[in-house]
Amino acid sequence: MAASSIFGRRQVMQAAATFVVSAASKTAFADDFGYVDAHSHLWSIDRVDYPLAPGAKEEDVQPKSFDVGEFSRWRAPKG
Repeated sequence: MAASSIFGRRQVMQAAATFVVSAASKTAFADDFGYVDAHSHLWSIDRVDYPLAPGAKEEDVQPKSFDVGEFSRWRAPKG
């Protein structure tokens, strides 16, 4: 019986992705994969809708926010 008849396509894909991520996590360096993980982290000063993680302190958040507008101003001179 084929795997697709026992499991749905989504389940097979999730299992495959879990295997790949698990194997990839054993080598934690981007150099091993030949790419750079170049994403940006943005955060808001709005602690009501976006509270800090448990144990995090407000005084440790520097800068206080880094939203889309701030990111755009930061990256514009860098092209």
